[in-house]
Amino acid sequence: MNRLKFPNEVKYVDNKDFKSIIIKIMFPYERVKENLALNSLIVPMISYMTKNYPNEDLLNIEKKKRYLLGSQIINDTLGKNSFLSFEFIIPDDSCLKDNYFEKQFELMEEIIYNPKVNDGKFDEVELEREIINLNKSLDSIDVNMRAYQHNKLLNIVDDEGILTLSLYNNRELIEKVNSSNLYNNYKEIINTTPLIFVFGNVNKKEFNYLFNKYIIKNKDKEIIINNYYDNYLNKIKKKYNYVHEKKEFRDSSLSFVYKIKDYSREDFKYLSLLKRILISLSTRVLDNKLRSEHDLVYGSSCHIYKHYGLFEISTYINKNNKDIVFDKVLEVMEELKDIDYITPLINKVIEGERIANLKRLDLKYGLFDDYVSDYLEMNISQKKLYDLYLKIKPKELIDFINRLCLDTVYFLEEGDFDD
Repeated sequence: MNRLKFPNEVKYVDNKDFKSIIIKIMFPYERVKENLALNSLIVPMISYMTKNYPNEDLLNIEKKKRYLLGSQIINDTLGKNSFLSFEFIIPDDSCLKDNYFEKQFELMEEIIYNPKVNDGKFDEVELEREIINLNKSLDSIDVNMRAYQHNKLLNIVDDEGILTLSLYNNRELIEKVNSSNLYNNYKEIINTTPLIFVFGNVNKKEFNYLFNKYIIKNKDKEIIINNYYDNYLNKIKKKYNYVHEKKEFRDSSLSFVYKIKDYSREDFKYLSLLKRILISLSTRVLDNKLRSEHDLVYGSSCHIYKHYGLFEISTYINKNNKDIVFDKVLEVMEELKDIDYITPLINKVIEGERIANLKRLDLKYGLFDDYVSDYLEMNISQKKLYDLYLKIKPKELIDFINRLCLDTVYFLEEGDFDD
């Protein structure tokens, strides 16, 4: 773990191609088990009303009056790092006759810093409603096969309790939430110094003045956060763990999770390229083997957990196909070690990424998210990742694949139904 230091200044991404401005204000905090329920409930409690606009209709009317085109509040989470993030969209000054920036910043301040609170407490009726909604959301995981499979698989694989640090696994914490401790948790987060990003065509002097007047409450010179992004699960097993579970779903799944021996952050380019080879539209290696050639699966997917050093292949199958699907997935992974086989696949992925990057220039949210993630050292932008792909030699990727160690095989078997 190291400390990340950022200057306390607004970061501007200049772009004149779009007629709207995106503003993102991120308050950093460390995600700890004790606060999981509190952190989850803050977002709905402050998203739809404020002190001066105490219901959703009134707040929406005010947003329209001030040309606040969009707003959302989310928890951005990566490992043990979290950010309470406020994102606003406003038109640039070429779209309106009058300058509304001051009025818009006033409303942003209201949304961020002035929630609907009385006597140091959130509204208890509103909180009870959101707790019911949260419990329903967690309940829904157990009745959705793919959501259940995903959660259960992570719990099987995680031998350090980091990847599975979730409210789903700690539901008892919800009972400890009350209107007072929830407000105290909100204040603790909101009193930190936020990281601020702006995408669009703006007058920086004007915006800096408005941010300092309405948004930046702390004048610290630096914003320092602890880097808990990477939590590699590197305990390599001599033999993979096989788990078979039967549940009353109407489909089955067979999943494979690999750990990577001696995984480091620099290996992400290989992990990402491997995923694209298996599932991209230009290659479809996994789908061709399992579906087109042998009609064994309803679907398949790959997931990479770059900050944990894991690679997942999941297939959705008829339970009677389990053994042959198992063999075919291992066969696919073995075939990728043939340099004559993998070389043209790499070239296809690279060409596909070149085209995707050109299309990405028309996606303002993608460009903005790339900048924010890159600046905070969370992820590599798609453009940088493409440049890294260009330098990968087939032998390097094969060497990486040889470092993959099968850690877990999880078979979720469907129930017995006569219809």
